[in-house]
Amino acid sequence: MSKNNYFAANQCFLKSLFFFSAFIIFFIVQIRSLNHGKFVYCMDDAYIHLCLAEKLSFGNYGINTGEFSSPDSSILWPFLLMPFSSTVWHQLIPLILNIIFAILFLWEIHKILMEIFDPGEDRRFLFCIFFLEFVSIFSFNLLPLIFCGMEHCLQLFLACIVWRRIFLSSSKPHSIKFLLAIIFGPFIRYESLSVAIFGILFLMKEKQIGKALFCSFVIFSGLLGFSIFLKMHGSYFLPCSVLAKSNFFLYQNYVTGIWRNLMENFPDRIGFTFFLGALYFLSYFRHDWKYLGVSVILFLHLIFGKFKWFGRYEIYCQCFFLLSLIQIHKVLLTNFFRKKKTPFVFLVISPIVAVLFFPYFCWLVAIPVASNNIYDQQYQMHRFILENYKKPVAGNDIGWISYMNSNYVLDLCGLSSEKALKGRCFDSSNKWMEELTRENNVELAMIYEDWFDKIPHKWKKIAKLYLSRPVGLIEEPVSFYSINPGNQEALVKQLLEFRNTLPEKVRLEILKES
Repeated sequence: MSKNNYFAANQCFLKSLFFFSAFIIFFIVQIRSLNHGKFVYCMDDAYIHLCLAEKLSFGNYGINTGEFSSPDSSILWPFLLMPFSSTVWHQLIPLILNIIFAILFLWEIHKILMEIFDPGEDRRFLFCIFFLEFVSIFSFNLLPLIFCGMEHCLQLFLACIVWRRIFLSSSKPHSIKFLLAIIFGPFIRYESLSVAIFGILFLMKEKQIGKALFCSFVIFSGLLGFSIFLKMHGSYFLPCSVLAKSNFFLYQNYVTGIWRNLMENFPDRIGFTFFLGALYFLSYFRHDWKYLGVSVILFLHLIFGKFKWFGRYEIYCQCFFLLSLIQIHKVLLTNFFRKKKTPFVFLVISPIVAVLFFPYFCWLVAIPVASNNIYDQQYQMHRFILENYKKPVAGNDIGWISYMNSNYVLDLCGLSSEKALKGRCFDSSNKWMEELTRENNVELAMIYEDWFDKIPHKWKKIAKLYLSRPVGLIEEPVSFYSINPGNQEALVKQLLEFRNTLPEKVRLEILKES
């Protein structure tokens, strides 16, 4: 490739980066506009990470000072946030890190596309590569992942590094970046363990036995060590946040858990696409063993993984799925790009992407309203605790109400409480809720009623907090329950005072006014 075309190729990346940056700025402006100038993530879970990072800076692993818990689904992500916990811009660190990792991912995609299609002196290819890079922003669900405020952009970036080394750069299996991506993947998300195993098998296939054994030892000892750490503190071998969302824990039977998981995943559009893709890659096993690895990764996620919820769980699989499809059909795509004019390419590819990944476009559109939902409920609950109530509380969304809050927070969902997790999953009565609130001196519960089979009859519902725009991920109101009858009158007065400070269109309905 000539220097001029090399410069033009880099311009492709810069153009896609320009549009990517424009989208980010647009959504930040939209979010701040809806939330009265405040930036809020699209999911309350992001604030669990921030809360744990905050507590880690004081030497405590958990959301409550002096109490151990395992509310985080990622081992390393809170530690990346921890150094900034004392700064005034700590809340923005997940956003900043996600933008950085998303840009690094797009750069990896750029290098992959340049290597697969090798435009040479044909400048028409550069336009097509730019278009594919632009489409990658949507087909890899980058924007919703950024505004979720969680670790998935980093997971995606690491998965992309592993795929590129395995499929395009087999002459350099010893790359430090490749080894680090294999090692750190499972510590960012447990699901990436399948990607790490694929990378280790590739190293062994390339006769890099020492490096394969080193990676295996670090991953195995690290994950086992963390599990022992959890067990020594009275928890399970996996974080409660992982078990709470697992059908295998809920049913305590592997066969039932697998069946239940498959029945949830197959109706999902992306899940069914992965199933077809896994079968398709199996047919290429005789041509290249690597596609068997891709098929196994997809099948494992269908069996053990999850979908939905901003398309964040399956995104590492999406990387292997799409890039492997492009690699298999690179000759067909090359001939197509060479023979067809650029506008025709756009007209053909755009509808295919829109149909295949329609759920991701839905999440994209939902970003501002989803953020506003968290602002209307979880953030306002946080404000009420800090400014009015100032006592221990119970809830099922514990992110915002725990973050920057020195008061005790009882998690009734089970992400940070083994007792609550057992009670919610296996106790059909409501005694466990009464026992936990009594043990922790909690007199107020702020919960979504539909999350629980039974609410203790002694608890008195006194208020409901409604969304201003109930069209996001959650549409139901938060119910306020007075657990101690003697505290009910004082609590109603505090809620009446708080109601006057709520944003416009956020409605707090007091059911028992004094």
